[in-house]
Amino acid sequence: MAENSVPDLPPVNAEAAQKMWSEYLGSRGIPLADAPHHVAESFGDNPALADELLHEMLHGTKRATSSLASDYAYYNERVPQPEDHCIVCDGDGQPRAILRVLSVERASFFEVDAQFAAAEGEGDLSLEYWRAEHEKFWRRTQKSIGVDWKPEDTLQPGESWSWNALNFAGQWSMPTSRTKFVTPACGEECAGVGWKQRVSLSSKPGHERLNMSIVVINALSVPGEAGPELEKRFAARKHSVDSSPGFEGFKLLRPVNGGDKYFVYTQWATREDFENWRAQRADAAHAGNDAKKPVATGAELLEFEIVEL
Repeated sequence: MAENSVPDLPPVNAEAAQKMWSEYLGSRGIPLADAPHHVAESFGDNPALADELLHEMLHGTKRATSSLASDYAYYNERVPQPEDHCIVCDGDGQPRAILRVLSVERASFFEVDAQFAAAEGEGDLSLEYWRAEHEKFWRRTQKSIGVDWKPEDTLQPGESWSWNALNFAGQWSMPTSRTKFVTPACGEECAGVGWKQRVSLSSKPGHERLNMSIVVINALSVPGEAGPELEKRFAARKHSVDSSPGFEGFKLLRPVNGGDKYFVYTQWATREDFENWRAQRADAAHAGNDAKKPVATGAELLEFEIVEL
């Protein structure tokens, strides 16, 4: 979050966002007349940051976000409330997930604690990181509207210079991609002396999908002495698949109790997404981009559908 100028966010694709919202309401059996309040927006203040925060929400540990209370008054936006929803868009303005606000709390910049900083899911999850990066971010965003902001402004009771942190729960995403938030420009934030809001992201209630996700497990037979090398190779490219359409998660499972099989667990929105990624991997291998000698001596591909209970 540099303090210098950054590219502007593009407009939200309103038509796509409305379509996603309608499908979300339909999947939960909610009549339009009873629909909760919602907004559609990207997190952050530039395309790269919006994509980074979305990734942390869909694939990481981001479960909270924060904002300056003054922004709601400045942009004439509604202060977020529990049960509000936010259609989160990527850096291109395309809707990718829907969050439900669990709680909203008010606090000053200096009252943010380590637990909330960790819930924001950014950097090393420390309070020090949260303070350093948020101060830079808010100095930059406030400077863009002609305000010389400083953290001490949030200590003034009743003033608009404060921060809002929201905790969210219940992530719902389209079958294309899906993750703690740290941004002051999300429609799920509040106004006042400071707020916290929580949202939870889980595959249980509140994480319904239009299509069934699939899990693909590659069971690799790996000699005991080769295990560390296999883990080293996966660590070196652990984020290489993150941007693939439909990718939802990855785990490398190490054998215990004398077994020799490592499980490479990946989750995908659709089988087609997995097949497309596998084809791209094969093309890269044929082009000589993956020329290392295999560590595994054998492999078996297993495929499962996720049962929504």
